Amino acid sequence: MSILHFNSGNIHLLDYLGMPASIVVNDGAAFRNMAMKKTAGVDFGSIANGMMPIPGGSGKFRIQICRREIKAWFARLDNTDYMVIGITYNKAPGYMILNGFNSGELSFPESMRRLDSAKGIQKILLVDDNHTIIETYQSILQFLGYETFQFTNPFTALESMRTEGFDLLISDYDMPGMTGLELLKNFHTERPGLPVIIISGSVGFPGSMIWAEIHGHMVSFMNKPVALADLSRSLEVIEFFYKLSRSGCGE
Repeated sequence: MSILHFNSGNIHLLDYLGMPASIVVNDGAAFRNMAMKKTAGVDFGSIANGMMPIPGGSGKFRIQICRREIKAWFARLDNTDYMVIGITYNKAPGYMILNGFNSGELSFPESMRRLDSAKGIQKILLVDDNHTIIETYQSILQFLGYETFQFTNPFTALESMRTEGFDLLISDYDMPGMTGLELLKNFHTERPGLPVIIISGSVGFPGSMIWAEIHGHMVSFMNKPVALADLSRSLEVIEFFYKLSRSGCGE
């Protein structure tokens, strides 16, 4: 299905956006990003039901994400344009609503074309001190069509960031000498704005303290063991935000 799958590990990606954004389930807001919380109340049911064709074009758009197409719709309410995308949130069907697409210089169709043509994730840096696990991730990612670079030492991985143009870091959290969170912070010093997926075997990870530390970064979290379907869905969500940031539509 042409939807994006959100959960507690990736929902805070919406906080990376400069524009107001919400996850809506059963016509009510299940999650609002920081920008959305600063705006006045929005009738989410009206937006979801108000998907409509724009003058001179179609109200439906297709965005290439991880080698498949995600459908997006246009909605207009009180002279404000919205992008609406079908999603699941913790397996419940709903919508992601992004506000204010008519506030910039680009029209909605032009914004969608720019988003669709933006560069996606191609080269992935893998870091895990366990050889077996990193080989498993490598096999999955290569099966999905990505180019991977593997490191079992986070310090060596940091050195590679200065010479290789990675699009994404996937790192274990519990590593000797440097945690995945510390690697993430160093990674963003070298390559600000690039996405990160942190994987951990700890129960209840991540906690509220970790969310506070990564605020403003494009970070997603996953728990071990990692299945092919779960990793594929996580990559689709984070690539959407990566393309949105590179296209300039999410500012």
